[in-house]
Amino acid sequence: MASASESVINERAQHFLKVLIERYIQDGTPVGSRTLARDSGMNLSPATIRNVMSDLEEMGLITSPHTSSGRIPTVSGYRFFLDFLVTLKQPGQTLLTQVQEQLKGQLKGQMGQMGQMGQNPEAREPVFQANRVSATVSKPGVGDTHQQ
Repeated sequence: MASASESVINERAQHFLKVLIERYIQDGTPVGSRTLARDSGMNLSPATIRNVMSDLEEMGLITSPHTSSGRIPTVSGYRFFLDFLVTLKQPGQTLLTQVQEQLKGQLKGQMGQMGQMGQNPEAREPVFQANRVSATVSKPGVGDTHQQ
């Protein structure tokens, strides 16, 4: 099994590996040469794609779970995908703000539920029964500090 590095794998093989992994992540089923031919955007025959897939398999980047099935990525294939083929983009400020607001809302809701539990014995009982442990939880006050 040959070592897979960016310089050893040609651009076409890298493109097919990227498309195969993205499709496998999306569908969760082995990806065949016809699917790759359709999804790759390249005008190549399934036979040509099978040859490229065979090369990727020899390098240990993809494998076939069954003789007649399509291919799935290996751990090495995922590693190559993450190291060389995935491009990360900085999220925009709008997305960051939305995520922050969602997290703040969720945290506020959880803190409210915890506060209600402390004040309501009926709400505490199922937790106590499940854990068979009694506990009191409270938010720290303004001047409280905690050191470990």
